[in-house]
Amino acid sequence: MGAAGGSRVLLLLLLGVAVVTAVTQAPPAQLLAEVLFCQGAAPTRALQVTLSGERLYGFGFAGSRWAPARPQLPPWPPALEPPGPLLRDAAFCQDLRGHLARVATGLLPEARGVPVADVFPMEPPTLGDPNTLVCMVGNIFPPALRVTWQLNGVTVTQGVTHTPYTPTEDLAFTRFSYLRVTPASGDVYTCVVTRQGDNSSTVAYWVPQTPVPTEELEMALCGATITLGVLLAVLGVAMIVVTRRSDDGPGLSPGLMGNVVVAAVTMALGLRSGPGPGSGSGPVSSAGPGPCPGPGAPGSGPSPGPAPGSSPGPGSGPSPSPAPSPGPSPGPGPGPCPGPGSPPGSGPSPGPTTATGGHTVPKL
Repeated sequence: MGAAGGSRVLLLLLLGVAVVTAVTQAPPAQLLAEVLFCQGAAPTRALQVTLSGERLYGFGFAGSRWAPARPQLPPWPPALEPPGPLLRDAAFCQDLRGHLARVATGLLPEARGVPVADVFPMEPPTLGDPNTLVCMVGNIFPPALRVTWQLNGVTVTQGVTHTPYTPTEDLAFTRFSYLRVTPASGDVYTCVVTRQGDNSSTVAYWVPQTPVPTEELEMALCGATITLGVLLAVLGVAMIVVTRRSDDGPGLSPGLMGNVVVAAVTMALGLRSGPGPGSGSGPVSSAGPGPCPGPGAPGSGPSPGPAPGSSPGPGSGPSPSPAPSPGPSPGPGPGPCPGPGSPPGSGPSPGPTTATGGHTVPKL
């Protein structure tokens, strides 16, 4: 079967696939395509066989032979599409292109795509170890552009390889360029894509990152984990204590709750700081006249004798103490102040307390 007959069969097959796809509304799992293109710029003609956008075989018109895109692929069968019909198809493509160019120039706009470039290493990068940078260029149309590499602004030509243009399903092309490198700290690699005709360029950069030493990173993560664990444990114990105190008593004030949390955080972080003014760390006395005066103090405190207005019991003698001073009487507190000569510990010894709205709770 000649090249024209083969083209008709291929066209009918593609139309059938398109009809089936439109009916079922499901894209094909794999698409095998053979694309021949010709143009005025280099390369003037090319023929590629792809499978779902991946290049499998390419026909070299200079040597008139098929070549696999990967070493593991088998050779192209010689009886399948021999070079003669392919060369005639390429000549027909050039003649048709020239005729259409003469007719459509100035009447129809020329389709052009803006290339998109991306640079990435083929292997996980390590400073000082050889690697390969890949510059992937997509959205190419027409397939006529130049890809160059730069290192710190200087053009690099050694170790550079390019792949042929690979057609894609959206009627565009992709191309790959490779550069053998040994990355070092501070290097800047640049992939410059320049379109032929208007000399517009697309630039992509790659900078090797300095990795964090593994041992230091592990120690930092371990320390952060331990600190977080201790903090959570102390906070948990503090919350348990606060909950039990709340169950036993009438409740804790918000200020006391804040003090407990601050103390837990300070213990977890290993900070030792003295209580600041107004921090609430000292005891807060209940509403009353103030502390008891010491022996020999002026009569500003309560009298050790009976309170004013109280009647002595039967049989009691006159009070040997002097008359009560006109100072204020003791307010409602936890207990009276001990008088002179009282044995230590004879009266109730109130501990530090915290005053809340209508009650007093012990200080932790």
